[in-house]
Amino acid sequence: MSTSEHICIVTGSAGGIGGRVRDVLSTCAYTVVGLDVNKSERDAGAFIECDVADEPSVDLAVREVITRYGRIDALVNCAGVLSSSTALEETLEEWERVLRINLTGTFLVARSVLRRMVTSGGGSIVNIASISAVQSSMFSSLSYGASKAGVVAMSRTMAAQFAQYNVRVNCVAPGVVDTPMLKDLTVDQRSAAMARSPLNRLVDTVAVAHAVRYLLSAEAGDVTGETLHVNAGAYMS
Repeated sequence: MSTSEHICIVTGSAGGIGGRVRDVLSTCAYTVVGLDVNKSERDAGAFIECDVADEPSVDLAVREVITRYGRIDALVNCAGVLSSSTALEETLEEWERVLRINLTGTFLVARSVLRRMVTSGGGSIVNIASISAVQSSMFSSLSYGASKAGVVAMSRTMAAQFAQYNVRVNCVAPGVVDTPMLKDLTVDQRSAAMARSPLNRLVDTVAVAHAVRYLLSAEAGDVTGETLHVNAGAYMS
């Protein structure tokens, strides 16, 4: 490993966004360690099986990264699940599952990594939120919107608390992203999602990944506590 490379953890690395983030960062002087409950073909490099909703699993995975590489320079929290139930359909079990993975999971990984960053001179964290944090969505449940709004609020507070340790924390909030997670959408539903965008398209995972890359980079050294919206214009429509 080149000494110029940054060590970056990407959770949800088997998913559409997480996998693309891994691909992009791997070409930009990052050694990427993927964390997920399942290993995908994209996880051909470093990979550690990890359930982000389970505290012991998270702490074990982060310790393994430190053992292998000696430090963690960056974290991208992509792990998440989507729910589309209405308020009357959503069970308490589903509500708690979505919050546990999307919000608590982001907290658990960030907290474990922050402990290392505080003692090693700093770092950068990017948490994946969603347009559903700030705008109603035809595809997501109450639990999904609440979890992603929580990610935005948590990230802003983390940024304030850890700036003194040279740690930056930001969010990327994608719109409707064209990933396998949307495989169950009908043609009409895809058309409706595209129609909400002035650019008349779904968001490409490449655009999301490059937004993450920017926020991790030295060029964004003065950016912290911010949410970068990547939604093909849907937020302003």
